[in-house]
Amino acid sequence: WSEVIDKTIKLAEEYAWTLSIMGCGERSGELWIEKTRMTALHIGDEAIIVVKDFALDGPQMKNVREMINKTKRLGYEIEAKRVTELSDEERNILRAKSIEWRYGQKERGFSMALDRFMNAIDDQEIYVLARKAGELMAFMTFSPWAKNGASLDRMLRSKDADTGVNELIITGAVEYARLNKIERISLNFAAFRSIFEEAERISAGPILRLKRNILRFASKWVQVETLYRFNSKFQPEWNPRYLIYPGPSKLIEITNTQLLSPCLNIQFKMFCPGEFCFEQGSSQIESQKTPSKTLILRYNTIKELYEDIGMSRIYAGVEWEQTNQISQELGQWVYNKVRSRFETVFGIKSPYI
Repeated sequence: WSEVIDKTIKLAEEYAWTLSIMGCGERSGELWIEKTRMTALHIGDEAIIVVKDFALDGPQMKNVREMINKTKRLGYEIEAKRVTELSDEERNILRAKSIEWRYGQKERGFSMALDRFMNAIDDQEIYVLARKAGELMAFMTFSPWAKNGASLDRMLRSKDADTGVNELIITGAVEYARLNKIERISLNFAAFRSIFEEAERISAGPILRLKRNILRFASKWVQVETLYRFNSKFQPEWNPRYLIYPGPSKLIEITNTQLLSPCLNIQFKMFCPGEFCFEQGSSQIESQKTPSKTLILRYNTIKELYEDIGMSRIYAGVEWEQTNQISQELGQWVYNKVRSRFETVFGIKSPYI
């Protein structure tokens, strides 16, 4: 940890970045504070199932047992396997369903999800599938975590799937973990869990309950309470997570950055060219059709990127010379604006040019 932290601090100083660490654990958080004198803010907890301790017995697991028994009576079956064990037919079905089950909505994922699906580099992913009468109704994927753990990556289901299918899949994942020497399963991150838990106590004061009500209101748009309630069903261990930040004066700036991260991620990639993966059928205009197969584009500089943007009409099948020229000029203009803005804000030459 220490060497990585030192390199990160040096990089932030070189580019005059405001440094903050989101989702930091106890051990690494102590090191960050020791080296930077920054401040820690408890922002939530990660739900972790300890496989050897997990059991469906007892009154606290009554709801989970009922959901599992219900789905089994309806004919649901669970199958868990590594991604390398999936057949070509299964892969095609999963890719199609991952798009179909978004029902026209943009994929938002959640804080612990990867930004790719069925990528060749993720050859240790675990897929847990739920079928009803042979038809795929839901699935979850789990990524390797440390040496003996798995972390929930993606959870998708058909709108026709019955309630309880998520509980069935997670218990199926636990059984797979037992057979494959996986000791811990991380479900997901529950933001501000302690507020919900403490607000339920009879000693909770009005300020604490007001915070809880504000979070409930926010849950209409962002899953806050829902994730906490779902996670708590499985009686997990709660691993605290922190935001490490320089001080109160920077907190609003950092919060805005996190809230706007889907937009800022696009801008950040423009400064850091590399590999861009477009999954099969991921087009918002022709979903399930374009691109016809997964497309990976690689760039070493921003200049390469803007030149390719200018050629995008050819990729789309519109091969008129005049429009291609206009697109390339637009790409050049965007490139110049981004570079100029970067150098004005930071007072240094833009990297990756």
